[in-house]
Amino acid sequence: MALKVIFDDTPVVHSPMMTCRYRHRVPSLCLLGHDHQHYGSVAAYSITDRVAAAMSVGADPDSPSLVFKDDPDTLNEDALCVVTDGGRTGIAVADAHFGPESSHRLIERLHERWAQGLPASSDELLLLLAAIGQPARTGSETALLVAVHDSDRGAGFGWSIGDASLVIVGGSHDATPENPRNHRYVSASGDDAEPVAFSFQTQPGDMVLAFTDGVDECHYRHRETSLRPHHIAQIVEASGGEPRRAAAEITQRALDGVDGHPGGQDNIAIVAVRC
Repeated sequence: MALKVIFDDTPVVHSPMMTCRYRHRVPSLCLLGHDHQHYGSVAAYSITDRVAAAMSVGADPDSPSLVFKDDPDTLNEDALCVVTDGGRTGIAVADAHFGPESSHRLIERLHERWAQGLPASSDELLLLLAAIGQPARTGSETALLVAVHDSDRGAGFGWSIGDASLVIVGGSHDATPENPRNHRYVSASGDDAEPVAFSFQTQPGDMVLAFTDGVDECHYRHRETSLRPHHIAQIVEASGGEPRRAAAEITQRALDGVDGHPGGQDNIAIVAVRC
């Protein structure tokens, strides 16, 4: 099924101090890059005792990634949302290029819909994505990863476009991506894209992480000299399974760089869920 994600231009009033964008019946969080633009800083939040998220613009104001930034007033084009309802958690991260419109509008609307009820199946999730919004005139495009995890069943499903990742740390999992990754994007101008479905299994005590490529390409476009799966697993183990600490410390390590290589060369959005 082809996915056409479209958006409308209805203005939404934002406050830089406002992290929960809507008042809902369930714990939820929406973080948009235009509220997080101080180089070298990490904003980390706990949603519940088992769900957290973090965001950073990066650490390098001269990063080569800036060539893909269309809006000089918004250097952080990532966005994320997370909604938890009992044992079920909706997770989404997005990484835009050529302007923040696609990631920010998509994540805001997804957050609003999810807080009214999470999809029960992969097909329902895809239909929800395809139904969001109205057309907007923008050249912005975004990588997108969305997933729903059920801790009671120890299972999750999702859809992925682009190079964001969902990994699991713990048990037999080695922090390698559970989702296929590619270089296709959702365009806010209404272009079709083919999302790729994925599913995953977890055990109690595992940690699910979803993040944009500012983590595993913190040395921009050099994955081999950025955070690798073993780095991520080590950080999660050192965090004692505390989601906020894990999300914050993975982000900070990406800002610092690995083994003397540059870090912090792209925006970062990350969600951590302890199973």
